[in-house]
Amino acid sequence: MKKASISKLILLLVVALLVPVFLTNEFYLNIAVWIFLYALLSTSWNILGGFAGQLSFGHTVFFGIGAFTTTILYSNYGISPWLNMIPAILLSVIFTLIVGIPTFRLKGPFFSLATLAIGQILFLLAIYFKDLTGGSVGIVMKFNESYWTMMFGNTKPYYYIILILFIVSIIISYFIKNSKVGYMLTAIREDEESAEVIGVSAFKYKMLAFLISSTLTTLGGVFYAHYNMFVQPATVFSFSMSVSIVVYAIIGGLGTVWGPFLGCLLIVPINQYLTSSLGNSLPGISGVIYGVILIIVVLIEPKGILALFERRKSIRFNKTGQRRKTDEPSIESGTSN
Repeated sequence: MKKASISKLILLLVVALLVPVFLTNEFYLNIAVWIFLYALLSTSWNILGGFAGQLSFGHTVFFGIGAFTTTILYSNYGISPWLNMIPAILLSVIFTLIVGIPTFRLKGPFFSLATLAIGQILFLLAIYFKDLTGGSVGIVMKFNESYWTMMFGNTKPYYYIILILFIVSIIISYFIKNSKVGYMLTAIREDEESAEVIGVSAFKYKMLAFLISSTLTTLGGVFYAHYNMFVQPATVFSFSMSVSIVVYAIIGGLGTVWGPFLGCLLIVPINQYLTSSLGNSLPGISGVIYGVILIIVVLIEPKGILALFERRKSIRFNKTGQRRKTDEPSIESGTSN
């Protein structure tokens, strides 16, 4: 990793580790947990949607697979979430291959529509097989506080767990972005046909990005289930959640490493606060607000908040460099003795 990237990561880690020390209010710490959970999901989605340009609107399929797998295995067989992460990931990988093989043959909006349809199919199947999933009612997990069950009496341990998962996703995202895989994904995103002409296997690299993306999203589902201790199809297969993680990446900076996190840092607190304070009187107000923010960001800087910061930094650097250059005496203006 570059020194600048390492510095950013260390700074974020230090600040994030200190958050529970100063943020003792459970409500605000809960918001911090949701920021990092959505940042994990959005960063995971960005590997496929941002780097490879494959705009999936059904990514909550893998979130739901993780959530329901860990809930069923824990509730019915008492298996720890630290262990049932493995079968959850395996199921997610199998489903990714099943979905990816036919859908990656589709181009543009047809791929997005296919992923949307698959998400709705899983949602309906989860409701239909109510003996397994609890149907539309869902499953409530029995609370048993311990590290082994990933259930705690306060929010602080959950915060540190999701922080670690998010840091892992950022590191993976960075190495993909700056590796051969990242360059190939960028070439596919910009012009898939031209990339294939020069020997890039579009299907191979898109599938690899899909597998990594779905695996990280599944881990987010496992965490969510034990944090919430209640799982139902309408929540974990929610279309609004699929749209949200896409919107956060677009607002922050699509195809960048830190963009999804910036989008979540801006929007999730607003969303959580408005939902808790105005959710009953003005249902859906949070969606309206971040929709307005999305429009504003796209109008000002279509590439997202991160691009806006980098542009302003570049302008400031250019002005400084120009000023220093003009301050230096030129040969023509020099006097001879």
